[in-house]
Amino acid sequence: MVVGAAAVERGGRDVAGLHAERLRIQELQEKAFFVFAEAETARDTSRVAHDITVARVELARECETTSKLSNEINALRATLTSRDEEVRASQGCYDKARLVLHELNNWAISTIQALVHAFGSIKVQGRSLPPNGSTVSEKL
Repeated sequence: MVVGAAAVERGGRDVAGLHAERLRIQELQEKAFFVFAEAETARDTSRVAHDITVARVELARECETTSKLSNEINALRATLTSRDEEVRASQGCYDKARLVLHELNNWAISTIQALVHAFGSIKVQGRSLPPNGSTVSEKL
């Protein structure tokens, strides 16, 4: 019996040791689970931070491109403004020249009419010369 009692006692310690070991393993598994969860969260955070960094770099490039385009647009606007001013000045010159030509045309028409009337009154028709003794300047 003493041997049996020793075996029972040793078996009880073995069971108690196994139970304690099982509890320790469970505790370590829970800690490991939390460590893995934290590592996963840290990895996700790192991935998000990397994605944000990439997005910022892309945004900086887009801002630079936008700035360049804005500068080009401003230069084009300045060029167009100066061209517009040139066109307006040219339009003014064109309008003045047109008015002068219109007045010259009217003057030429009235001069031709006066000449036709003058030559008609001295009885010159067609391409014949005026009769002797008549002066066109007197008729004009």
